[in-house]
Amino acid sequence: MSACCGRASAQHAASLLGYTNKNELTGKNINIIVPPPFARNHNNYVRNYIQTGQAKILNMQRDFVAMHRDRYVIPINVS
Repeated sequence: MSACCGRASAQHAASLLGYTNKNELTGKNINIIVPPPFARNHNNYVRNYIQTGQAKILNMQRDFVAMHRDRYVIPINVS
């Protein structure tokens, strides 16, 4: 399953995560920016959303963490 970064890959977000160009994220599995242990279950969350149409995280604003290109974790707000 390839849950891609699509809308989340705006140039500003890419830059914040250490990528020089948003195209480095476009079409990639979002797990490249989701740190362990969250990445382990992320594809299951996406699969569940596709199968049921029930958003458990996508429908609300939440503080989370993302993996910088240099492999350190930074706080982000997902909305």
